[in-house]
Amino acid sequence: MKLVACFLLLFTGKVFTQHIVFPCDLIEYDEITYMDSLSHFEKRYENSKSFQIDDKRLKLAVFVALSHYPELKNVPISFGYKKIKATMMAQPKWHFIFHSRRERQYQIFVNHVRSINGMYYKDLSFNSLVGWVGHELAHILDYTKKSNKQLIGFITKYVSLEEELKHTENEADKETIRRGLGKQL
Repeated sequence: MKLVACFLLLFTGKVFTQHIVFPCDLIEYDEITYMDSLSHFEKRYENSKSFQIDDKRLKLAVFVALSHYPELKNVPISFGYKKIKATMMAQPKWHFIFHSRRERQYQIFVNHVRSINGMYYKDLSFNSLVGWVGHELAHILDYTKKSNKQLIGFITKYVSLEEELKHTENEADKETIRRGLGKQL
């Protein structure tokens, strides 16, 4: 690649660079405006999403973020609280190894304890909450593309290699931005 660039520079006198551009919508979501749509969202996703959370603001943020991931509409995802060392965490349900990729189920946990590492979700603005959920949905989108064997390999690398963790989080951020949630993220 360097040889090609040097050749082009030598014979054309021009330097060619690659610019990567991510679309970033500047839209802001107003919680009050969208709250009237909560029952509509619940009905729309009632067959594929389950909630063990009672916070209407958090549920609304989930639905707004989901609207940026139409391919996840029918993917079974449960949302619940859990004492974890992060603000949120997305993962396949443990029994994924016994099911095909199409039958897989996922879960997103939200830390509901203020004193644990990470940001307490209730301290986030509504837009930040939408972005955070969007980031977790990007992880799930990635998981849906992996075979069980690939997913097991990924999980092994993710928990044992810091480079894999950083790469995966960066890729989820990029996908969230591509989905129009850059400002929220």
